[in-house]
Amino acid sequence: MAVKRGGKLMVFGVASPEARISLSPFRIDNDEMTIIGSMAVLFSFQPALDLISSGVITTEAMLTAALSLQDFSRALDMVRPGQGVKTQILPHA
Repeated sequence: MAVKRGGKLMVFGVASPEARISLSPFRIDNDEMTIIGSMAVLFSFQPALDLISSGVITTEAMLTAALSLQDFSRALDMVRPGQGVKTQILPHA
């Protein structure tokens, strides 16, 4: 599990009811990790887009940087130490 000490692991998406993962309780406790589950909820994307497009929700605070593909290594340098919230790569910028 590639989670730093004090970090968070988000298990996101839709998994089969039979799917299983193996975790170390010692490592979770010792490294003070947080595990968060997030389910992709049906019919939630359009209402979210409507809120964003109407200006009710602004997304600027969620985006730390939007970088070109040429700046990919710089993006990794920002993400590795956990700087910012979201770093976006724009392949055609």
